[in-house]
Amino acid sequence: TQAVHSGSSGIAPCPVMSAMALATFHFGALIEDGQRLQGPASAMTAIPGWAKRDATRVVKVLGDELLTGLPWANPATLPPSDRHALRRALLANTWEPALVVTGADGMPSIKTAGNVVLPNAEFLLSGRLPPGVEPEPVFDDVQRMLVDKPLPGTKVDVTFVRGAKGWSALPRAPWLDKALERAAKSYFDVPNVMAVGEGGSIPFIGALAEILPTAQFLVTGVPGPGSNAHGPNESLNPRYPHKVNGLVVEALAAHGQHRLAGD
Repeated sequence: TQAVHSGSSGIAPCPVMSAMALATFHFGALIEDGQRLQGPASAMTAIPGWAKRDATRVVKVLGDELLTGLPWANPATLPPSDRHALRRALLANTWEPALVVTGADGMPSIKTAGNVVLPNAEFLLSGRLPPGVEPEPVFDDVQRMLVDKPLPGTKVDVTFVRGAKGWSALPRAPWLDKALERAAKSYFDVPNVMAVGEGGSIPFIGALAEILPTAQFLVTGVPGPGSNAHGPNESLNPRYPHKVNGLVVEALAAHGQHRLAGD
């Protein structure tokens, strides 16, 4: 194929727009009425009750900061959010699939681009799966969606690079929960301990959990508000490592007492 004059774009579909439309349609981007489209059934999982309870607690403490804390280009256009909508968004961030474009080839720079419709384009897509969902069946379903019904006259090829299964900790044991509740009050001045999920591509913890399936895991992080992890302006508030270290010490002390008691 070859590039054609952009004046023919009413007939010839743009591969960039076609790929973006397919990706967002099939993997649940927000659409105009604010509803969230569903990914394939193989990418979905049941949300456990403890995750819903923690999400309710997080929303109660952070409120609109869950949205306003992100660097929106035009925050004034965000729809108003009540606690139910914020809780839904928080759970969707961990317990529903998502897809983003992280790289592209085949597009010239703006300085050298001509007034033509590109003959082809390549995209690197990164999908986030809920905990416990196997990646291979999801890829098969997504590949079928993208390849089987392309826009008329177009062809879509999909190659699976790699995938890993997400992980979620077991419900907190009573001894650990009590220790974390104390630490939450002492170091963070909040009434309850709250856990939130985070998308990641380092399957180390999941591998450990397979070796120690009944173990309690406490996975912590020190970024605070405005840290923008992995961003070009990533920063760290020095107060947060001290707070997190105090919380970890409380948990280790409780674990020692738990072991000595033989519970």
